[in-house]
Amino acid sequence: MPWVRVRIRTLGGSEVETSAFANSGVFRRGRLPDGRVYSRALINIPPSLVRKLGLALSEQSQVSFEGADSRPIAASELGRVEVKLVVPDRETP
Repeated sequence: MPWVRVRIRTLGGSEVETSAFANSGVFRRGRLPDGRVYSRALINIPPSLVRKLGLALSEQSQVSFEGADSRPIAASELGRVEVKLVVPDRETP
C-alpha cells in the first residue's frame, strides 16, 4: 500500500498533517435499536498524534470491536475527525 500525506482535523479545529497508508481503513458495523445496520469508518492514530490534536484518552472511551479475523480488538474511541488527502498546489474536498 502506498504512503500518502493526509490532514486530520478535529471538530474543535485542531489539525495535524501526517503520513498514512492509502486504503487501510477499517469499518465498524453495528445495529441500531430499530434494527437498522450502520457502518462507520475508523482510523488508527498513534498516541503522539492524539496529544497533538488535543484529544483526551479516558476509561470511558475504551471500546472493543471485531477484527477481520473475528478476534476482538481493544481501542479508544476519540470522536469524529475529518481526514483529507494532501495534494500539493490543490485544495481537496
